[in-house]
Amino acid sequence: MGQSFASICAVGFVAFALDNAVVLLARKKVLRLSQNFPAAQKGTVHEGMALTERKPHSPATVQGVTKGNLSELYLSLQGEGLWVGIPMVFVRTTGCHRRCKYCDTEYALVAERKARLWLRWRTGDPDLMVDNPVPFGQVVEWVRQTASGLTSWVTFTGGEPLLQADFLAALGKALKERGFRILLETEGGLPEALRKVLPVVDAIAADIKLPSTTGEPLDWQATETFFLLIAQSGKEACAKIVITPDIDESEFRQAVTMLAQLHAEHRQTLPLILQPVTPARFVTEPPSLALLLRLMALARSHLPDVRIVPQVHKFVNLA
Repeated sequence: MGQSFASICAVGFVAFALDNAVVLLARKKVLRLSQNFPAAQKGTVHEGMALTERKPHSPATVQGVTKGNLSELYLSLQGEGLWVGIPMVFVRTTGCHRRCKYCDTEYALVAERKARLWLRWRTGDPDLMVDNPVPFGQVVEWVRQTASGLTSWVTFTGGEPLLQADFLAALGKALKERGFRILLETEGGLPEALRKVLPVVDAIAADIKLPSTTGEPLDWQATETFFLLIAQSGKEACAKIVITPDIDESEFRQAVTMLAQLHAEHRQTLPLILQPVTPARFVTEPPSLALLLRLMALARSHLPDVRIVPQVHKFVNLA
């Protein structure tokens, strides 16, 4: 109670500045490798680079990618998008090339030396702590134990799972052979990585990361290509936009227009999920109901299926 409002703000600003300074240094390191990565020469981050530059070790390769880096594995209820309420085994990879202002899994942004495993519902301490990287065959066995007849669904999430696309392609193939269905949760901007994983996933939840809500730039061309691949695949899928109080409505309109064009050209309806932000990291307040309803009305004037879906699992205290 002794701190003034100004001092609290100052501390928050310093934390924000330090976090983003680390990100900028990592990006500069990536760009110094541009002679080996043509994409970086154009001022973009190569899809295969980001994880390597933001973690202490890469997935091991033995006759193809057979090992990957996990943050955690556990059973929970799917709390987002079209699949709310379905029990799923969550396989969370570690490492992410983004630093969204509202990220609620900061521990998975960079690689962790050990993965935490709950071979059951995620409550209490983990059952196992294992060293990274882990063999995909062992992950298959952990998924089988954790599912334990309760579900046939597995969610690949992160971090950003597509930064380990080769590993997930191998893991997904093995899981599919055992009767599992796979939902991919992704930031929606890595189309070349998506091509590798598309054959083994059944459903996709892809974000459109608006700059005003994330605090980071968005490659609109890569995002459009990503959603085009989804539309052409015929997979069950949805687009998701996290709504923060400071959202730029012109960016929101641009996203809606992109989805409307895909719908018109490919007759593939991608439901749009408007997810009110759960305060986390540098976002301290949810959006107002008036803002949510205004954005839903705007989107519904162009798209046939628009829904407001908060993070339901948070209401029942599940991860």
